[in-house]
Amino acid sequence: MLSMLDERKKEPIDYRRSGVVTLFTGVGLFLMGVFFLGPVLKGVGALVAAIGLGQIIAGYLYPNTGEELTNAVEEFERK
Repeated sequence: MLSMLDERKKEPIDYRRSGVVTLFTGVGLFLMGVFFLGPVLKGVGALVAAIGLGQIIAGYLYPNTGEELTNAVEEFERK
């Protein structure tokens, strides 16, 4: 079990995937605030959704895999 904890992911974080998860978590919180708990939870949900949207945008602006980085460098060199 300790060896599993020591293993590190070699791949970079995919901001697009985590952004989608965060975005829909925010939407869920917002809807819970609309139907059950009131304006405070609506605000929290909107904030979390905005953070998720920012992560999605960051995932498209900053390439994170080796192939995406190579393509970005080659495209830049062509210019």
